[in-house]
Amino acid sequence: EDQPQHLLQAKADKYGYYNYNVGSAYYDGHENELSIYGNDKWRVNRSLNFNYGLYLRNHTIRGEYTLTPRTPGFDLQNAQLSKIDDNLYNIAGFMDVTYNITKEFGILGNFQYSETNGGLENYNLAAVPNMKKQKIPVGALGIFWNNKYIQLISQITYLHKNNYLTRYNMVNPDNSSDVRNVSIYYNIQTLGWTTDFVLTPFKGAQLHYLITLQNPQYKDFKFNIFGQDYDYSDKNVLQVSKTLMEIDPSYSFGKWKVWASFRYYSKQFANLTNVLYFAPHWETFGGVNFNYNKHIRFQASVINFLNQRGASGSINGAELITDPTPYYGNLMTGSYIMPLTFKFSTSINF
Repeated sequence: EDQPQHLLQAKADKYGYYNYNVGSAYYDGHENELSIYGNDKWRVNRSLNFNYGLYLRNHTIRGEYTLTPRTPGFDLQNAQLSKIDDNLYNIAGFMDVTYNITKEFGILGNFQYSETNGGLENYNLAAVPNMKKQKIPVGALGIFWNNKYIQLISQITYLHKNNYLTRYNMVNPDNSSDVRNVSIYYNIQTLGWTTDFVLTPFKGAQLHYLITLQNPQYKDFKFNIFGQDYDYSDKNVLQVSKTLMEIDPSYSFGKWKVWASFRYYSKQFANLTNVLYFAPHWETFGGVNFNYNKHIRFQASVINFLNQRGASGSINGAELITDPTPYYGNLMTGSYIMPLTFKFSTSINF
């Protein structure tokens, strides 16, 4: 209505506010990182090549932070301060191997490993933070094929990452007014296959194609809330498509370039039980570039020229539901792809 009135809650003061400082936190300190690293390339012969490296880090954190619960009227003068005294050690390394079976075709493999523990910002809590080491191994094995018509890489990749932290505002499925905050530590694991190539059939014409098939899943995703144990291990990771595809044709002649880009995203899950998801969609782009000279460039482009619709994100309060029907037909906030948009730009370089 016109001139809406502020609804005052019983516990609010005369200005309509309550729970002063309930979300406050305090931490102060400094960090120091001392690292040593080295890498090397070893060409064993004309066919076999190694590229490898090692990284060592010593990370110290000193300071203080509040352990006082975040309650209304929080006052730093009366807060309980705890010392920060962390000595953290991390190791990382990589190895890339290529083997040419022929001059144009060969096998490639790579392995990377890294560790991290977080930093001073982790103490922005009202509880002792989890500084457990986060370990990230990544491995890949594939093939390559390069000549004047095609540059191609196709490989299978494995990735695992532990000790993720996410905080959720969980809504009780049996009582929508019962909302509680819970912090969950969990792991993520995925196995995927990616093929990426650039095709040049004749002068001026080029086609880039990329496809990724993956299966990212939660691991060790367990918590207790509302008096019940939940286990979402092996559920699909939210907001991540299992199939990604990109098609980018272009043609250049003289000072002109005509191009287009088509990007495909398969369905993305919107809640932890995987009963709600966003439908697959395409995102499209296209345009014409004109290089007047080495200093001046013009571009006319169109975003979403097929006028597709799509959304992504997550649905708040739906983390625990197993029946999606109450959400059907309801308008909700989220992130959406851009509508049909025309753009014209000029760049001038001196």
